[in-house]
Amino acid sequence: MNLRCVMLLLTLSVALSAFAGTVGWRMDGSGRYPAATPPATWSVTDHVLWATPLPAWSNSSPVVVGERIFVCAEPTTLLCLDRTGKILWQQHCDYADMPADGNADKNRAALDAINLQIADANTDLTAKRTALVPLEAAAKADPTNADAQTKMNAAKKEVAGADNKLKNLQRQREPLLPPTEWKLPDTHPTNGYTSDTPVCDGAFVYASFGNGMVGCFTVNGVRQWTRFLEKPSHGWGHSGSAVLAGNTLIIQYNNMFGLDAKTGTPRWHSSHRHNWGTSAATRLGTLDVIITDGGDIINVVDGTTLASTGMSLEYNSPLFLDGILYCVSGNKARAFQLAVKDDGKVGVTKLWETAVSNERYYASPLLVDGLLYVVQQGSVLSAIDIKDGTLAYEQKLNLGGCVYPTPILAGKSILISSDSGKSVSLTPGRTYLELTRNTLDAYRSTPVCDGAHLYIHTCKRESKLYCIGG
Repeated sequence: MNLRCVMLLLTLSVALSAFAGTVGWRMDGSGRYPAATPPATWSVTDHVLWATPLPAWSNSSPVVVGERIFVCAEPTTLLCLDRTGKILWQQHCDYADMPADGNADKNRAALDAINLQIADANTDLTAKRTALVPLEAAAKADPTNADAQTKMNAAKKEVAGADNKLKNLQRQREPLLPPTEWKLPDTHPTNGYTSDTPVCDGAFVYASFGNGMVGCFTVNGVRQWTRFLEKPSHGWGHSGSAVLAGNTLIIQYNNMFGLDAKTGTPRWHSSHRHNWGTSAATRLGTLDVIITDGGDIINVVDGTTLASTGMSLEYNSPLFLDGILYCVSGNKARAFQLAVKDDGKVGVTKLWETAVSNERYYASPLLVDGLLYVVQQGSVLSAIDIKDGTLAYEQKLNLGGCVYPTPILAGKSILISSDSGKSVSLTPGRTYLELTRNTLDAYRSTPVCDGAHLYIHTCKRESKLYCIGG
C-alpha cells in the first residue's frame, strides 16, 4: 500500500476547549503557545535537555499536565513521565485488560513482546516493498538490462522473506491471544494503534486506542476503568483522539459513543459520518456540542445531530475559535459561523470558501493574528485572511516526507514539520518570512510547547520523547 494513501493522526484534534482544565491534542486544541520561549534552533544534540527512549514508537502527541507528561506507545500503552524525562508509570489498554475475573492475562509480557516484534516486522516489510517499486520500474523499462533484473529479483526475495517473517510472528502470537473474537483489527504499519493522543482533566487521564479499547487512569497511574467499545473496521486503522466534554467522554470509532467519564458506562451511541480526524468540543450558547470531521454538530447530552456544515473532512480535523469553524480538505478551505437560533437549533452560515492546493491535508489548520495557515502533505503552505478568505500567499516549504504534524505557534514563530524530521519556523504575517530550519529524528506527532520547553515525540523504531530547551 502506498504510504501517501495512509491517513494519520497526527491530525488528531480537539478544538479550543470550552471545558476548563481539559487538555488533549494540541493541549487546548488551538496549537497556540504565544507565551512560549523555546530555542530557535535544535537538533538531535543541540538544545536537547533530555531524550527519553520509549518502549515502542507511536504517533501520539504528548500532553503536559502540571509536572506530568502523558504519551502513548505501540500497541496499547499509556506512559507518564515527569519533567526530567523519567518514566513514572505505564499502563496497558489491551483486550487482556478487560475486567473478567479481576485478573490480567498471565501472558501479558509475552504478548507485548511479540506485538512489538510484529510492529517492527510490519515496518520492515513496508520499507522493502517501497524500495522494490523503482527497481521493478527500471527492470520493466529495460528488460535486456541484466543488472536491473538481478537487483529487482533480489529485492523481491527480500520482500518475500520479510513477509514470511511477519506471518511467522503472527502465527507465534496466536496461542497468546485472547479468544478469536478479540484479535487486533487491521491497521497500516505507518498508523499503528496509537495515533490517538490522551486527554486529561488534571485528575484523570483518558486514552483510546486503535483496537477499540478505552481506559481511564488517575494521574498517578491507578486504573479506574477499561472498556471495549467496538473494533474499527477500516483496514488502514484508526486515528482520532478521545474528547472530554464536561463529564462526558466522546469516542468515535465506527460509531460515536458518549461515556460517563467517571465510570466508562455508555450514556448513548449513534452513527455519524467519520473519517480520521478528531471531533472538536465546544459550547454554543448553553449547548455543549461536538463538531465532527464529518461536518456534523452533535449534542453532547444525547448524541443527536443538531446541524451539519455539509463539509466532510477527509483526513484532518475541524478548528473552532470565537464562534467560527475552519475546515480544509481537498482543494477547498472554508469558514462557517455557528450560532444557536431562537428555536434552540444550531444555525450554520458559510462565510467564505477559498481554493487551495489540491492535495491531502493531514495537518489541521492553525489560526494566528487573523490568518489561517493550512499546509498540505507535500508541504505547500497557504495563508488565508479569515476576514474574507482571500489568499495572502502560498509557499512551497520543501520539507520532504509527508506533513502529518499540525503547525503550531511557538512563541513568536510558527513551526511547521514533516515526518522527515525537518521543520521550518516562520514569522506570522501576510508575507512569507522564514526564520530557521531544524532537523530531528522522524516524527508524525504534533509538537507541544510549555514555557521554555518544546516536546517532540519521534516515531522511529527507537522512539524518544525529546525535551528541547535553552
